[in-house]
Amino acid sequence: MASRPHDERVSDIGEFSLIARIREWLGTAGPPVVLGPGDDCAILAPTPGAELLLTTDEQAEAVHFHRDWLAPEDLGFRALSSAASDVAAMGGRPLGAVVALGLPPDARVAEVRSFCAGLRAAAADLGCPVAGGNLSGALGGWRVVTTVAGEAAAGAAWRRSGARPGDALWLTGFPGRAHAGWRAVAEGLRPSAAGVAEALAAFRRPVARFAAVRALSGAPIHAALDLSDALSRCALLLAEASGAAVALDTHGLLSDPAAAAVARALGEDPLEYALHGGESYELLLAAPPGALDHAAGALASSGLPLRAVGEVRREGPSVLRTPTGTQPLEPRDFAHFTGGMDSEGVGE
Repeated sequence: MASRPHDERVSDIGEFSLIARIREWLGTAGPPVVLGPGDDCAILAPTPGAELLLTTDEQAEAVHFHRDWLAPEDLGFRALSSAASDVAAMGGRPLGAVVALGLPPDARVAEVRSFCAGLRAAAADLGCPVAGGNLSGALGGWRVVTTVAGEAAAGAAWRRSGARPGDALWLTGFPGRAHAGWRAVAEGLRPSAAGVAEALAAFRRPVARFAAVRALSGAPIHAALDLSDALSRCALLLAEASGAAVALDTHGLLSDPAAAAVARALGEDPLEYALHGGESYELLLAAPPGALDHAAGALASSGLPLRAVGEVRREGPSVLRTPTGTQPLEPRDFAHFTGGMDSEGVGE
């Protein structure tokens, strides 16, 4: 076999040769994929008695990421995990994904191979095989659109709209850690500095919380969503969808040593990270007080915190409760088309 130069570009080999290599790099998709890449559609076999969940997510260069901050392998992992997180947010399990990849002509073939390695690693971690997709040219940088099919038992999918007054608000993981990773990259903190390695991992390779979904199977979850946007905004989205209000407690949001270390190094407030930093893909859940204690214990033993961070109220306004008083809960995250700042520092 002829050697392939490391600086080989996608424009050197053309669309169909690149597609053939991508199929090779991704490997064969297993069940529940019946037919993978190579035909006009992938074929997946959902479970009888289940409902199909379908979601899509886009990662666009200079909007969601910078290539000098993310290796192509990280981008592949991130693209699949962030899209699959929507299935986790509805209490489902992933069946498979299709990925549309837009590339500028000067993209290196080696970069595409690395991207596929990241996709494949995420697929293995999530149990979400990549069943096909699309390849095209793109102006202005890389674009990745990932569509994930999942399933939940009929009538059992979690929604945003079911929170009830008196419910506790429960949160997985550390919502400010990915934002801390972005700040570490943006400010050039050394990877060996306290907290930076953990924060960079959360930023570059987010984890869709299917482990929490499995631990919560059968629990009385009244409402849920993932924190693709900031906690402050997502809590308000849950409240609005449920016709209620929420109260968040700051003491439950400051337990992340990695985010705290990064914030301290930069002279910033870790509470701002937890409340207003995006792209963390943790789960925010509404359930009766104490109802998730058993699941929380099981998850803690595997290193994933699940803790109560507030409550659902019958009526507004939604508030943030601090040791010194109560203040309105207001989002300060990125919003497409209206400016602001997202977790990758793009948007103004």
